Amino acid sequence: MSKLIFSLLVLSTLTACENNGSTSYSPLGDSGNSQQGVKPGTRTSIDFRSATSSQCSSGGGVYTLYVDANENGILDVTEVVTNVQVVCNGVNGANGADGTNGSNGFNTVFAMNSVSTGLSACASGHGQQISFGLDLNRNSVLDAGEIAQTQVLCDGTDGANGVAGPAGSNGASTVFQVLPATAEVCANGGSTIMMALDVNHTGVYSAMDPEQQSATICNGAAGANGSNGHDGMNGVTPAYSVVEPIMPCGNSVAYKEVLLRLSNGQILASFSENASGLNTRFSFLPDGSYIDTDGSNCNFSVSTQGGVRSISWFGQVQMSWPVTQ
Repeated sequence: MSKLIFSLLVLSTLTACENNGSTSYSPLGDSGNSQQGVKPGTRTSIDFRSATSSQCSSGGGVYTLYVDANENGILDVTEVVTNVQVVCNGVNGANGADGTNGSNGFNTVFAMNSVSTGLSACASGHGQQISFGLDLNRNSVLDAGEIAQTQVLCDGTDGANGVAGPAGSNGASTVFQVLPATAEVCANGGSTIMMALDVNHTGVYSAMDPEQQSATICNGAAGANGSNGHDGMNGVTPAYSVVEPIMPCGNSVAYKEVLLRLSNGQILASFSENASGLNTRFSFLPDGSYIDTDGSNCNFSVSTQGGVRSISWFGQVQMSWPVTQ
Protein backbone atom coordinates (compact mmCIF):
# COMPACT_ATOMS: atom_id res chain seq x y z
CA MET A 1 0.00 0.00 0.00
CA SER A 2 2.86 2.39 0.79
CA LYS A 3 4.39 1.65 -2.61
CA LEU A 4 1.14 2.56 -4.34
CA ILE A 5 0.82 5.83 -2.41
CA PHE A 6 4.45 6.66 -3.16
CA SER A 7 3.96 5.94 -6.86
CA LEU A 8 0.83 8.09 -7.11
CA LEU A 9 2.52 10.96 -5.26
CA VAL A 10 5.43 10.82 -7.66
CA LEU A 11 3.01 10.57 -10.60
CA SER A 12 1.10 13.67 -9.52
CA THR A 13 4.28 15.78 -9.64
CA LEU A 14 5.57 14.58 -13.01
CA THR A 15 4.87 15.47 -16.62
CA ALA A 16 4.36 12.92 -19.42
CA CYS A 17 5.70 12.35 -22.95
CA GLU A 18 4.78 9.61 -25.46
CA ASN A 19 7.43 7.13 -26.70
CA ASN A 20 7.11 3.71 -28.39
CA GLY A 21 3.70 2.86 -26.93
CA SER A 22 4.69 3.68 -23.36
CA THR A 23 4.47 6.85 -21.32
CA SER A 24 7.40 8.17 -19.27
CA TYR A 25 7.10 10.79 -16.58
CA SER A 26 9.93 13.12 -15.56
CA PRO A 27 10.17 15.68 -12.76
CA LEU A 28 8.36 18.97 -13.35
CA GLY A 29 10.53 21.75 -14.78
CA ASP A 30 12.97 19.33 -16.51
CA SER A 31 13.92 20.56 -19.99
CA GLY A 32 16.05 17.53 -20.90
CA ASN A 33 19.12 18.59 -18.95
CA SER A 34 19.98 17.81 -15.33
CA GLN A 35 17.97 19.94 -12.92
CA GLN A 36 19.74 22.38 -10.70
CA GLY A 37 20.70 20.55 -7.52
CA VAL A 38 20.15 17.07 -9.08
CA LYS A 39 23.17 14.93 -9.89
CA PRO A 40 23.46 13.78 -13.49
CA GLY A 41 22.41 10.14 -13.82
CA THR A 42 20.21 10.17 -10.72
CA ARG A 43 16.95 11.52 -12.18
CA THR A 44 13.94 9.31 -11.33
CA SER A 45 11.31 8.80 -14.05
CA ILE A 46 8.11 6.77 -14.38
CA ASP A 47 7.28 4.50 -17.30
CA PHE A 48 3.55 3.73 -17.86
CA ARG A 49 2.20 0.80 -19.83
CA SER A 50 -1.26 -0.78 -20.05
CA ALA A 51 -1.62 -3.86 -17.88
CA THR A 52 -2.00 -7.23 -19.59
CA SER A 53 -5.12 -9.36 -19.08
CA SER A 54 -3.11 -11.73 -16.85
CA GLN A 55 -2.12 -8.74 -14.68
CA CYS A 56 -5.58 -7.09 -14.58
CA SER A 57 -8.69 -8.92 -15.79
CA SER A 58 -10.65 -5.67 -15.93
CA GLY A 59 -7.83 -3.58 -17.40
CA GLY A 60 -5.43 -1.24 -15.68
CA GLY A 61 -1.91 0.18 -15.86
CA VAL A 62 1.68 -0.70 -14.89
CA TYR A 63 3.76 2.15 -13.38
CA THR A 64 7.54 1.57 -13.34
CA LEU A 65 9.91 3.91 -11.42
CA TYR A 66 13.44 3.87 -12.80
CA VAL A 67 16.66 5.91 -12.79
CA ASP A 68 16.92 7.61 -16.18
CA ALA A 69 20.74 7.41 -16.37
CA ASN A 70 21.01 8.89 -19.86
CA GLU A 71 18.18 11.33 -19.23
CA ASN A 72 16.41 10.50 -22.50
CA GLY A 73 12.97 9.95 -20.94
CA ILE A 74 12.89 6.28 -22.02
CA LEU A 75 13.18 3.17 -19.86
CA ASP A 76 16.23 1.46 -21.37
CA VAL A 77 17.11 -2.13 -20.56
CA THR A 78 20.33 -1.03 -18.87
CA GLU A 79 18.65 1.40 -16.51
CA VAL A 80 17.83 0.56 -12.89
CA VAL A 81 14.16 -0.04 -11.97
CA THR A 82 13.40 1.08 -8.42
CA ASN A 83 9.73 0.18 -8.14
CA VAL A 84 6.91 -1.41 -10.22
CA GLN A 85 3.30 -0.88 -9.32
CA VAL A 86 0.31 -2.49 -11.07
CA VAL A 87 -2.97 -0.56 -10.66
CA CYS A 88 -6.04 -2.56 -11.77
CA ASN A 89 -9.51 -1.27 -12.59
CA GLY A 90 -12.34 -2.51 -10.37
CA VAL A 91 -14.76 -5.15 -11.70
CA ASN A 92 -18.29 -4.11 -12.73
CA GLY A 93 -20.81 -4.24 -9.95
CA ALA A 94 -23.86 -6.47 -10.15
CA ASN A 95 -26.99 -5.10 -11.89
CA GLY A 96 -29.55 -3.60 -9.61
CA ALA A 97 -33.04 -5.06 -9.31
CA ASP A 98 -35.64 -3.93 -11.87
CA GLY A 99 -37.89 -1.12 -10.72
CA THR A 100 -41.68 -1.45 -10.73
CA ASN A 101 -43.58 -0.28 -13.81
CA GLY A 102 -45.01 3.19 -13.61
CA SER A 103 -48.72 3.85 -14.21
CA ASN A 104 -49.88 4.86 -17.69
CA GLY A 105 -49.91 8.60 -18.34
CA PHE A 106 -52.84 10.62 -19.72
CA ASN A 107 -53.05 11.97 -23.25
CA THR A 108 -53.55 15.68 -23.85
CA VAL A 109 -56.75 16.49 -25.76
CA PHE A 110 -57.78 19.73 -27.45
CA ALA A 111 -61.03 21.49 -28.30
CA MET A 112 -61.44 24.40 -30.74
CA ASN A 113 -64.47 26.66 -31.10
CA SER A 114 -65.16 29.79 -33.11
CA VAL A 115 -65.69 32.82 -30.90
CA SER A 116 -68.64 34.98 -31.92
CA THR A 117 -68.29 38.63 -32.82
CA GLY A 118 -67.97 41.15 -30.03
CA LEU A 119 -64.97 39.46 -28.38
CA SER A 120 -63.17 42.24 -26.51
CA ALA A 121 -59.84 40.39 -26.55
CA CYS A 122 -59.65 40.61 -30.35
CA ALA A 123 -59.52 43.79 -32.39
CA SER A 124 -61.46 42.03 -35.14
CA GLY A 125 -64.14 40.95 -32.64
CA HIS A 126 -63.84 37.24 -33.44
CA GLY A 127 -61.33 34.39 -33.47
CA GLN A 128 -60.72 30.77 -32.44
CA GLN A 129 -60.83 29.61 -28.80
CA ILE A 130 -58.51 26.67 -28.10
CA SER A 131 -58.76 24.70 -24.84
CA PHE A 132 -56.64 21.74 -23.77
CA GLY A 133 -56.04 19.45 -20.80
CA LEU A 134 -55.38 15.84 -19.75
CA ASP A 135 -57.90 13.20 -20.82
CA LEU A 136 -58.47 11.94 -17.29
CA ASN A 137 -61.38 9.64 -18.17
CA ARG A 138 -59.67 8.45 -21.39
CA ASN A 139 -62.68 9.11 -23.63
CA SER A 140 -60.65 11.14 -26.17
CA VAL A 141 -62.88 14.17 -25.53
CA LEU A 142 -61.92 17.30 -23.62
CA ASP A 143 -64.63 17.47 -20.98
CA ALA A 144 -65.39 20.66 -19.08
CA GLY A 145 -63.71 19.38 -15.91
CA GLU A 146 -60.54 18.48 -17.81
CA ILE A 147 -59.80 21.95 -19.22
CA ALA A 148 -56.43 23.08 -17.90
CA GLN A 149 -55.92 26.17 -20.05
CA THR A 150 -57.80 28.18 -22.69
CA GLN A 151 -56.32 30.53 -25.26
CA VAL A 152 -57.90 32.68 -27.96
CA LEU A 153 -56.33 33.08 -31.40
CA CYS A 154 -57.73 36.27 -32.92
CA ASP A 155 -58.69 36.61 -36.55
CA GLY A 156 -57.01 39.45 -38.37
CA THR A 157 -58.88 42.66 -39.03
CA ASP A 158 -60.09 43.48 -42.52
CA GLY A 159 -57.51 45.20 -44.69
CA ALA A 160 -58.10 48.56 -46.31
CA ASN A 161 -59.94 48.59 -49.61
CA GLY A 162 -57.70 48.66 -52.63
CA VAL A 163 -57.67 51.46 -55.15
CA ALA A 164 -60.51 51.16 -57.64
CA GLY A 165 -59.38 49.99 -61.04
CA PRO A 166 -60.21 51.80 -64.27
CA ALA A 167 -63.62 51.21 -65.79
CA GLY A 168 -63.67 48.40 -68.32
CA SER A 169 -64.81 48.93 -71.86
CA ASN A 170 -68.22 47.66 -72.90
CA GLY A 171 -68.16 44.27 -74.57
CA ALA A 172 -69.51 43.74 -78.07
CA SER A 173 -72.81 41.93 -78.52
CA THR A 174 -73.56 39.47 -81.29
CA VAL A 175 -75.92 40.61 -84.05
CA PHE A 176 -77.78 38.43 -86.58
CA GLN A 177 -79.43 38.58 -89.97
CA VAL A 178 -81.52 35.82 -91.58
CA LEU A 179 -81.48 35.60 -95.39
CA PRO A 180 -83.26 33.17 -97.73
CA ALA A 181 -80.94 30.40 -98.91
CA THR A 182 -80.21 30.21 -102.64
CA ALA A 183 -81.65 27.40 -104.77
CA GLU A 184 -78.13 26.18 -105.50
CA VAL A 185 -77.59 25.60 -101.81
CA CYS A 186 -81.09 24.52 -100.75
CA ALA A 187 -83.22 22.99 -103.51
CA ASN A 188 -86.34 23.18 -101.34
CA GLY A 189 -85.59 26.54 -99.83
CA GLY A 190 -84.14 27.40 -96.47
CA SER A 191 -82.45 30.11 -94.42
CA THR A 192 -78.90 31.42 -94.04
CA ILE A 193 -78.14 32.93 -90.64
CA MET A 194 -75.41 35.60 -90.66
CA MET A 195 -73.65 36.41 -87.37
CA ALA A 196 -70.97 38.96 -86.34
CA LEU A 197 -69.72 41.06 -83.38
CA ASP A 198 -71.44 44.44 -83.03
CA VAL A 199 -68.25 46.41 -82.26
CA ASN A 200 -69.91 49.70 -83.20
CA HIS A 201 -72.89 49.00 -80.90
CA THR A 202 -75.45 49.68 -83.65
CA GLY A 203 -77.62 46.67 -82.80
CA VAL A 204 -77.87 45.87 -86.52
CA TYR A 205 -75.92 43.27 -88.46
CA SER A 206 -73.38 44.65 -90.94
CA ALA A 207 -71.14 42.82 -93.38
CA MET A 208 -68.33 45.14 -92.16
CA ASP A 209 -68.49 43.84 -88.58
CA PRO A 210 -65.67 41.50 -87.46
CA GLU A 211 -65.91 37.79 -86.60
CA GLN A 212 -68.26 37.03 -89.50
CA GLN A 213 -69.88 33.59 -89.36
CA SER A 214 -72.82 31.95 -91.08
CA ALA A 215 -74.89 28.78 -91.13
CA THR A 216 -77.41 27.58 -93.72
CA ILE A 217 -80.42 25.41 -92.79
CA CYS A 218 -82.27 23.80 -95.70
CA ASN A 219 -85.95 22.81 -95.80
CA GLY A 220 -86.86 19.16 -96.25
CA ALA A 221 -87.77 17.76 -99.70
CA ALA A 222 -91.36 17.12 -100.77
CA GLY A 223 -92.80 13.83 -99.62
CA ALA A 224 -93.02 10.89 -102.09
CA ASN A 225 -96.36 9.90 -103.64
CA GLY A 226 -98.36 7.50 -101.55
CA SER A 227 -99.20 4.09 -102.99
CA ASN A 228 -102.54 4.15 -104.85
CA GLY A 229 -103.39 7.30 -103.07
CA HIS A 230 -103.13 11.00 -103.37
CA ASP A 231 -99.86 12.70 -103.94
CA GLY A 232 -97.91 13.22 -100.80
CA MET A 233 -97.91 16.65 -99.23
CA ASN A 234 -94.90 18.85 -99.50
CA GLY A 235 -92.59 18.74 -96.53
CA VAL A 236 -93.38 21.23 -93.81
CA THR A 237 -91.22 24.26 -94.03
CA PRO A 238 -89.85 24.84 -90.54
CA ALA A 239 -89.79 28.39 -89.25
CA TYR A 240 -86.03 28.92 -89.07
CA SER A 241 -86.21 32.65 -88.46
CA VAL A 242 -84.36 33.93 -85.42
CA VAL A 243 -86.61 35.23 -82.66
CA GLU A 244 -83.89 36.31 -80.20
CA PRO A 245 -80.38 35.44 -79.05
CA ILE A 246 -79.87 33.68 -75.68
CA MET A 247 -76.70 34.12 -73.60
CA PRO A 248 -76.68 31.39 -70.90
CA CYS A 249 -75.52 32.76 -67.52
CA GLY A 250 -75.29 36.27 -68.95
CA ASN A 251 -72.72 38.05 -71.10
CA SER A 252 -69.77 37.24 -68.81
CA VAL A 253 -66.88 36.77 -71.27
CA ALA A 254 -65.59 38.64 -74.32
CA TYR A 255 -66.53 35.93 -76.81
CA LYS A 256 -69.71 34.71 -75.16
CA GLU A 257 -71.35 31.66 -76.72
CA VAL A 258 -74.74 32.72 -78.07
CA LEU A 259 -77.76 30.45 -78.62
CA LEU A 260 -80.40 31.36 -81.20
CA ARG A 261 -84.07 30.82 -80.36
CA LEU A 262 -85.93 30.06 -83.56
CA SER A 263 -89.58 30.83 -84.25
CA ASN A 264 -90.58 27.14 -84.14
CA GLY A 265 -89.25 26.86 -80.57
CA GLN A 266 -85.96 25.12 -81.34
CA ILE A 267 -82.58 26.31 -80.11
CA LEU A 268 -79.60 26.62 -82.44
CA ALA A 269 -76.19 26.56 -80.75
CA SER A 270 -72.73 27.39 -82.05
CA PHE A 271 -69.72 25.35 -80.94
CA SER A 272 -66.43 27.20 -81.44
CA GLU A 273 -63.05 25.56 -81.86
CA ASN A 274 -61.13 28.40 -80.20
CA ALA A 275 -61.61 31.24 -77.73
CA SER A 276 -62.15 33.90 -80.41
CA GLY A 277 -65.22 32.19 -81.83
CA LEU A 278 -63.71 31.15 -85.16
CA ASN A 279 -64.46 27.90 -87.01
CA THR A 280 -67.93 27.68 -85.51
CA ARG A 281 -70.25 24.71 -86.05
CA PHE A 282 -74.03 24.89 -85.55
CA SER A 283 -76.33 22.30 -84.02
CA PHE A 284 -79.91 22.06 -82.74
CA LEU A 285 -80.00 21.50 -78.98
CA PRO A 286 -82.30 18.72 -77.73
CA ASP A 287 -83.48 18.66 -74.12
CA GLY A 288 -80.62 18.00 -71.69
CA SER A 289 -77.82 19.60 -69.67
CA TYR A 290 -74.92 21.52 -71.25
CA ILE A 291 -71.70 23.42 -70.49
CA ASP A 292 -70.75 26.51 -72.51
CA THR A 293 -67.70 26.16 -74.76
CA ASP A 294 -66.62 29.79 -74.23
CA GLY A 295 -64.48 29.10 -71.14
CA SER A 296 -67.01 30.52 -68.67
CA ASN A 297 -67.93 26.99 -67.44
CA CYS A 298 -71.58 27.99 -67.49
CA ASN A 299 -73.99 25.10 -66.85
CA PHE A 300 -77.45 25.33 -68.36
CA SER A 301 -80.28 22.93 -69.25
CA VAL A 302 -83.10 22.75 -71.78
CA SER A 303 -86.45 20.99 -71.14
CA THR A 304 -89.83 20.73 -72.85
CA GLN A 305 -93.14 20.00 -71.08
CA GLY A 306 -96.70 20.45 -72.31
CA GLY A 307 -95.71 22.28 -75.50
CA VAL A 308 -93.56 24.79 -73.59
CA ARG A 309 -89.78 24.82 -73.85
CA SER A 310 -87.59 26.33 -71.12
CA ILE A 311 -83.92 27.09 -70.56
CA SER A 312 -82.50 27.23 -67.02
CA TRP A 313 -79.27 28.27 -65.34
CA PHE A 314 -78.26 29.21 -61.80
CA GLY A 315 -80.81 26.64 -60.63
CA GLN A 316 -83.92 28.34 -61.99
CA VAL A 317 -85.88 28.77 -65.25
CA GLN A 318 -84.72 31.91 -67.06
CA MET A 319 -86.83 31.84 -70.27
CA SER A 320 -89.83 29.89 -71.60
CA TRP A 321 -91.63 29.85 -74.99
CA PRO A 322 -94.14 27.69 -76.93
CA VAL A 323 -92.98 24.95 -79.30
CA THR A 324 -94.76 24.55 -82.66
CA GLN A 325 -94.72 21.47 -84.94
